[in-house]
Amino acid sequence: MGCCSLITVTELSRGYASVWKRTFPFISKLVRKSNLQKETFEDHLTSKVDSSRRAIVNEIGFRIFEKSHKLDVENLEDEDIEIISVQACKYLAGLERVEHVAMPNKEELNESILIARRTRQYFSENEPRSELIISPEFNGCGMVTPCFGDVLSGDTLYEIKAGEREFRVSDLKQLLMYATLNFSEHDETIKYIALMNPRRGDFVKLGIKESVEIASGKAAADAFYELINFFDNPDDFR
Repeated sequence: MGCCSLITVTELSRGYASVWKRTFPFISKLVRKSNLQKETFEDHLTSKVDSSRRAIVNEIGFRIFEKSHKLDVENLEDEDIEIISVQACKYLAGLERVEHVAMPNKEELNESILIARRTRQYFSENEPRSELIISPEFNGCGMVTPCFGDVLSGDTLYEIKAGEREFRVSDLKQLLMYATLNFSEHDETIKYIALMNPRRGDFVKLGIKESVEIASGKAAADAFYELINFFDNPDDFR
């Protein structure tokens, strides 16, 4: 790897435009397909929370869902939610490189709990036979550090986005990155990728092979190997 710096999946999905253009030049076509084929599982959630606070609300919501799933309970104790809120604020402060993120007020916390419940509802209704692995870990590869996805349900890897928007290129980039890291381990567990938005109440599920072929314009294995080669030899892509 020489003197190359380590990078995260998030950094790679937000930058390195030349790499994405070379390996997945038609990813916008996959985004259009995702938004055209998305389905609805719940009414759109009308938020009263300031948009600048949506990131912390969503982060706490996912963590409440994760904790309640592990404990197999519908409602957490207040003490559990307090601990989750503190952890989420510290996490976002580090991610955004700010000194601190303010703790949620009552209205924000109520919305986080509602997002957690809608997420739980989705999986109980749409993936009832699958054992969920929340925050599945993927080993690093080359200069890419180990990372965690959102939810692995059987053979489907989910990315959960709770913004007030349709699905974006960056969402699919993250899923393609996780799928590539999984492929690099010679693991064939993931056969589908999915996006789900508990705030908007919609989701889409796509075959991984078809998705990679649409986004890359080449055989799925060839696209995976090309991205893996970048992880190992980034200088070759300059």
